[in-house]
Amino acid sequence: SAALLAGVFVLGIGTGVTVDSQVNTNPKDLASRDAVDKNAPNPTLCTKYGASAMAFDQRVFVSFNPFNVYVAQADVKPACVLRPANVVPVLKEEKKLVNDAEIRGCKMNMNTWAFVGDLNDQPQLSCVYKSEDAQNEFLEDPKRGIGEDYLDDDRAKTGKATGKLVKDNLTEAQKKM
Repeated sequence: SAALLAGVFVLGIGTGVTVDSQVNTNPKDLASRDAVDKNAPNPTLCTKYGASAMAFDQRVFVSFNPFNVYVAQADVKPACVLRPANVVPVLKEEKKLVNDAEIRGCKMNMNTWAFVGDLNDQPQLSCVYKSEDAQNEFLEDPKRGIGEDYLDDDRAKTGKATGKLVKDNLTEAQKKM
């Protein structure tokens, strides 16, 4: 009886640890697609006519004398990207937020529309380009990063091209620092 009670106790602790580590209980933690969907602006409309997303507002400042690049911390906001077929019914006809000229201008570049904020209360609309080059590195090969990394030199030796340009020395401005 004591052994059974101890076994149940250990099983309960194990189950509790497993559930606690797998269940997202913090509303500020966007650890799943469902959490992103729920936090999107106009979540029902977004999942019906497009896809929930995250918008990263980033500022980059470049000074020329001396040449320097400064990057501000990104501001992340919940967003929604509409499927191209749904732009006219939703943004033009239902919400009356864009006109024919804006839709034509965006469509000419094979773009669609995305928004941040509630569509009923002054949303920030953007004509966005769908990058065909975008890849989900989590599902592909996470060892291959973007930009320069320590593996670039090793790949050159193995004959696998990375398509990246690797800096091998400092620029004149970097040498003066």
